[in-house]
Amino acid sequence: MNARNRFSQLNRCLLLALFLLVAGFAGSAAAEPSSQPVTSTEMSTTVTDAPDAADGSNAVSAQSFKYVHITGNTFVPRAGNVTKNWASPGCIYVGSSGYLAARLDLPKDATIKYLRIYYKVTHPTEDMTAWLVRYNTAATTYDDLASVHSTTGGGGVGTSLSAEITEPVDNSSYSYELNINMPAYSTVAFCGVRIAYYDPRYLTIE
Repeated sequence: MNARNRFSQLNRCLLLALFLLVAGFAGSAAAEPSSQPVTSTEMSTTVTDAPDAADGSNAVSAQSFKYVHITGNTFVPRAGNVTKNWASPGCIYVGSSGYLAARLDLPKDATIKYLRIYYKVTHPTEDMTAWLVRYNTAATTYDDLASVHSTTGGGGVGTSLSAEITEPVDNSSYSYELNINMPAYSTVAFCGVRIAYYDPRYLTIE
């Protein structure tokens, strides 16, 4: 075999070795799993969510709400003369008019946006009012952050939504409470409230 043939054969061997080397790198790169897999949170996307899933109120900004729902029978009287009576699953009416309250616990830095009330009112003229209240740590001052009324006219089962608010939750400086003022009629039943908020623990992306 002359020198020219030996040189050609060597070139072919070098090209084959180079091809196998490149193919091996490509295969290992394709098979290697990501060192930072995408989590379900990272895969989530924001949606334009109405403040209410019950009656189709106007939509708000493209973020996903979290909700806390507190049933009516969870509320306790603020005064001893107010008595609770069972109306239907989760709902109550009172034997004497007055206020009831329930504690609200949300994660630090959450942003409260809406207060919704649920009720069953068949009385033609009476209604009820719910408030979201913020107390300072010493409980010496308070602020009504949101309020909402039930409708009148005896329409039966219903729901009403407060105006939009923006309240960053600061558990180190404040405590939060829900209050309801009810008249003493069995035809005015309180079924609960729902708080819509943005939770800082969950990542949303545009």
